[in-house]
Amino acid sequence: MNENDPAGKRSLADIIRSKAFAIWVPGPFGLGIAYLSVNVFHEYGWTLFIGLPLLVSFMSAFCYGFRRERKLLPAYGVAFASVVVVGLLIIVFALDGLICLIMALPLAALIAVLGTILGLTAGRAAKGKASSILPLALIFLLPCLVAFEDSHRPQAPLRAVTTSVEVNAPIDEVWKTVIAFPHIDTPPDGIFRAGIAYPIEATIEGTGVGAIRLCKFCTGDFVEPITTWDENRLLAFSVESSPARKIPSGGVSM
Repeated sequence: MNENDPAGKRSLADIIRSKAFAIWVPGPFGLGIAYLSVNVFHEYGWTLFIGLPLLVSFMSAFCYGFRRERKLLPAYGVAFASVVVVGLLIIVFALDGLICLIMALPLAALIAVLGTILGLTAGRAAKGKASSILPLALIFLLPCLVAFEDSHRPQAPLRAVTTSVEVNAPIDEVWKTVIAFPHIDTPPDGIFRAGIAYPIEATIEGTGVGAIRLCKFCTGDFVEPITTWDENRLLAFSVESSPARKIPSGGVSM
């Protein structure tokens, strides 16, 4: 049956291999994998950058070529469009910024070629129920890979980074602003409008070592337990949680 036939006369197979289905349906699955990797496991690894575009492009090409001969170039266009849809969903749900996705786009485009070839081959050969549910099996496999990657993540090396800024103000006023600052109402400009994370507000509960500093960024909150409190001289903290992943520690010396 022709995929341009009225919807009421189309079979399930015709719907599956339509462009709209092949482009949009893999998107929510890809978003779910991205959420699991970034927000649950705090993992930016091979599964996210390699596995995710491979899975999405495979699913899209599989659907587009389901039990039908399709040419590679049009199928790649559909599969890559599906990868772009996942990227847009990631931005909409604030899982990552625009700049990061732009940097990852060339790699995703390259991986989508392989995903398209594999998806077309599998979709064309799908005859029975077992081969038809292959994309679903891969959807369940990828979260397992995320968990495996997280459990085998090597310890990140610690590197000290020191910067200094001279502020023309009384040191006690500077100290108050370092430990907490009010909500910034000025709209972001420059590169921050393109997806770079920027601070919005910082609050602190308690004083001294053990106090909890909450630094709010546009991408989420950093929870920072205070580890050193030398008033008007040194503030040090660890990062208990962040929008991306755990970070060992930081500090401000005055």
